[in-house]
Amino acid sequence: MVHYGNNYEDGIVISDRLVDEDLMTSIHFKDLSFTLPPNKVLLSLSDKEYKPLPNDFETITTGQPYARIKSLSSEDLYSVFGEEVKLEAERSFIISEVKLYANSWNDEVPEYSSWVESQVKKQQDQEKFLAKILRDKLSKDEANKFIKERNLDLFSHVGKYKEKKEKINGILIKMIGVHFRKIKCGDKIANRHGNKGVISRIVPHEKMPQLEDGRHLDICINPLGSISRMNIGQLFELQLSASLGDLKKNLSSMIDESAEQELIREYLIDFIKLIDKTNGQWYSNQFVEQLPEKITKEFIDSLTLIKAPFDYCNLKDLHNALTYTGTQFKQKVYDPLSKVNLLNPIAVGYIYFFRMVHIAEEKLAARGIGTYAKRTLQPLGGRKNKGGQRCGEMETACLIGHDAPVNLLEFLTTKSDCIDLKNNYIRSYIDPNSIDETKELSTKPESVKLLDSYLTVIGVDQK
Repeated sequence: MVHYGNNYEDGIVISDRLVDEDLMTSIHFKDLSFTLPPNKVLLSLSDKEYKPLPNDFETITTGQPYARIKSLSSEDLYSVFGEEVKLEAERSFIISEVKLYANSWNDEVPEYSSWVESQVKKQQDQEKFLAKILRDKLSKDEANKFIKERNLDLFSHVGKYKEKKEKINGILIKMIGVHFRKIKCGDKIANRHGNKGVISRIVPHEKMPQLEDGRHLDICINPLGSISRMNIGQLFELQLSASLGDLKKNLSSMIDESAEQELIREYLIDFIKLIDKTNGQWYSNQFVEQLPEKITKEFIDSLTLIKAPFDYCNLKDLHNALTYTGTQFKQKVYDPLSKVNLLNPIAVGYIYFFRMVHIAEEKLAARGIGTYAKRTLQPLGGRKNKGGQRCGEMETACLIGHDAPVNLLEFLTTKSDCIDLKNNYIRSYIDPNSIDETKELSTKPESVKLLDSYLTVIGVDQK
């Protein structure tokens, strides 16, 4: 982490292989629904045919309209003018679902009215088909209960409601868009042991640290996080997974060397027994029962282990498993360009990391002016409070480390009602020669004034 930099607290460095091979690509859903009043119609999206809405699995991009709406009146019944509902997000979406929930609609245009009726009938037929399948498998009461519990009767158009028994005045068009998003800097990933962090840098795979056997690492995490939080379960998962990887290599070698099936089975089962701490070794017994008659390479490739919760092996068992498979407890890591050993031997293995829902680019906000906390004289936090950037203890340390005194002054002393200091800042931008240096020194920031007041109240003379 020191070698590549960009590491504050829980910064994580990943290989671009995770990006290029979509190993951590996530799926996001966006609600593109809208309501169409009875006095409006949908115009066609294409010139060749009447297609008022995108088809399923059609892709729409930024700025592309997915609905053209026209207000109807007796004077301009067939006017082509209308408003557009466009995709504003800076990405493309695949339309996964388009449903109509209609109580009333404009029937002055025959083509439009027949299209609405055909869509509604199609959805009703789907609902009837689904209900028929359920009633064939279940009793009538059970099927009705199942449909009600799962909310499956949504396709009918008569007497349907949006929420809280609010009747749809017109047509509610439910449309869902799907977006595939590659992982990028600023995204948050975590493992199953509470260790989470933000991706601070994505490095080309060939430049990631290299092991003695030539393999490159995919993820580098900050080791300080394990020590301070004592979540050493991730180290157990790392080491045991590395041991399983070597076990699969050894089994494949035994198959290549035409070893007897009995020896292969015995080698595999003995490893499972080493790490099985369940009561009566029910995990090992279940594993033996599910083993195929012949162990093939395909079976070995698909072999995974799920450890029983609260029955995990201890450090001694982990050492025995590593010794059994010939796995190194620590490995040397090299710079791939200079081939120089980077650090002392470190723990390397396999661990499950997943993307979290926090996306930095969706949390950006700007603030011109707003409320301040009375105690710290810093902006309130959160977008809903019209908050701004708060400078805490660690942020202050980072600004000091980057030698940014002007930023510190702005963060910790400048407030919107510190008029003289603020005006001096504004003048410095307009005309640098007009800066009043004495004013900069003589103006007492509001935070210092507040401190003076606190000291005065408790009887401390600060002069």
